[in-house]
Amino acid sequence: DYKVTGVQTCALPIYIDRDLQRRAKEVLDAGDTDSERCLVLLDMMFRFAWNSYRAVFYIAGQTPEDPRRKPSYALVVPNINRQLLDILFSLAYMLDDFRARSLNYQRAGWRELREEYQQFNNHFGNTEEWKSHLRRLKKTASNMAMRYGITLQEQRNPKLVPYWPTPFQLSEEKTACAAFLK
Repeated sequence: DYKVTGVQTCALPIYIDRDLQRRAKEVLDAGDTDSERCLVLLDMMFRFAWNSYRAVFYIAGQTPEDPRRKPSYALVVPNINRQLLDILFSLAYMLDDFRARSLNYQRAGWRELREEYQQFNNHFGNTEEWKSHLRRLKKTASNMAMRYGITLQEQRNPKLVPYWPTPFQLSEEKTACAAFLK
């Protein structure tokens, strides 16, 4: 019954989200941008996981009846579960050395955004409707490069920044959480 259980689970995630935001602000105000970066990443991962959980919770609900809830929507659940497992594996791996590994995760995100920008720019760069989106992507990639210490050499050749490993690849790493990841 989504109406009953959906409402009962709302308070804790709000407190977690607010606490992570408060802590990020505190360390940023103290000048610790690296800790702020880590806390913002944790909050982002938490928000994504919570939103995904709530979406599946709603899709799988049977009461109250909702004409907008279509049984075929359940086809997205395996994809959402895969994303949640990716986050879980990544987070478990990162927690063994959070500062270094979370930075590698974010640097890999920069590479993927940079490659996405390049692909879109190659295909749609001369299209007026895409110009503002391409400018935003380029600005975001530039901000990420500064924040995550992407060197000029890496910016010129994004292949120098490794992709983030898949869950299977993470499970093959020799790390404290290896048994869990297996």
